[in-house]
Amino acid sequence: SKLVKDMQGQSVNGRTIIVQPVPTLDQLPSVHILFVAGSDPDKARAVLARVRSAPVLTVGEHDSFTSDGGIVRLFTDDGRLRFEIDMTHAENAGLRVSAKMLGLAKIVR
Repeated sequence: SKLVKDMQGQSVNGRTIIVQPVPTLDQLPSVHILFVAGSDPDKARAVLARVRSAPVLTVGEHDSFTSDGGIVRLFTDDGRLRFEIDMTHAENAGLRVSAKMLGLAKIVR
């Protein structure tokens, strides 16, 4: 995704974003945010199963990403980038979502 590639080297709260491809599930590193690229729900489900109990913010784009266990799904609406957050999955991963972020998101459970 161009959006993810454009994040490389950016800084958020004093932390530098490092974008790394993960070629196989066995090489899935310990990360804070995991972007699951592509539109194949089966591949996404396999990745999500590997990090389900870890405190990892998972982000994806395919239509069933949050219903498949992902936390944040990016989508476009009227040409604008939007996102939805599955609060149940975020809570199960031990993640807290800021009120500011929740104010911008579509919330799903």
